[in-house]
Amino acid sequence: MTDQAQPGHYYTRLIRGGPKVPVHIWLDGDTTRAVAGGKSGDADKLYPFCTPITEAEYDRMVGYNSTAMADINEPLDIGLLRPVTPNMKGK
Repeated sequence: MTDQAQPGHYYTRLIRGGPKVPVHIWLDGDTTRAVAGGKSGDADKLYPFCTPITEAEYDRMVGYNSTAMADINEPLDIGLLRPVTPNMKGK
């Protein structure tokens, strides 16, 4: 595999153990461009961490992530979450 970004469809994880994020890399004239999870990214920095996938799988991931996945780039206000309590039904 080359170190230079190659056009195609991929996935990566933006954080360790995070969800798979779809990545599309393409050539725009002499410039290599990339979109990761719907946001522009540096193709050469993303590419070493990408795993190739089919265009169909990329399309599925884009549709899934746009409607069902939380934005992992937005801060989470934990004050809005319900407290976690043990399940006491059996006692």
